[in-house]
Amino acid sequence: MARKTRAEVFLDLRKFVTHDARQILSLERGGNYAAALLIAIGSEALSRIQGLGKTTVFRRLVTPYGLNDHMADDLFDAVRQELAHMYDTKLIKVGDHIFGIYVGWGGLAHMSVLRDRDPHGLCLNVKTMWEDFERILAEAAEHLTSDKRRLPKDVEARLIRQAPEASLPGWQRLFEGP
Repeated sequence: MARKTRAEVFLDLRKFVTHDARQILSLERGGNYAAALLIAIGSEALSRIQGLGKTTVFRRLVTPYGLNDHMADDLFDAVRQELAHMYDTKLIKVGDHIFGIYVGWGGLAHMSVLRDRDPHGLCLNVKTMWEDFERILAEAAEHLTSDKRRLPKDVEARLIRQAPEASLPGWQRLFEGP
């Protein structure tokens, strides 16, 4: 298997994420969770391609709106992990208070605090998030599109799943055919 360069992986990521996000965001309504998840996983992938911590790019998406890096990491976990595994956002507990993460389609300001909800929470406007992520992708393109270095070894290792012993016979039958 030929190892891909950072440029090749970045170009694929940008093409696929941009296509999918534009399709979702072209809907009149709905798709807000799918768009938020796509942006979160896209930001994680872009971080990893560059050999950075998995939340580095996501931090760039939210710290301009008043969150610090630790809060950004909490938000990343509440959005990315839970949308991917339960298709809902995780609540964030701060001392005795619990805050919700509300993913909106454009009706409310991005990163606005919602005190009219139970629990109080933070609004993520996916249309604003996408605009911010597109800007970050464009900035990354300036150096990644010509980056001929191979992916970091830890990222490359994630691209291969070793099948466990129990599934080997099934895989072998599938690919060896009748």
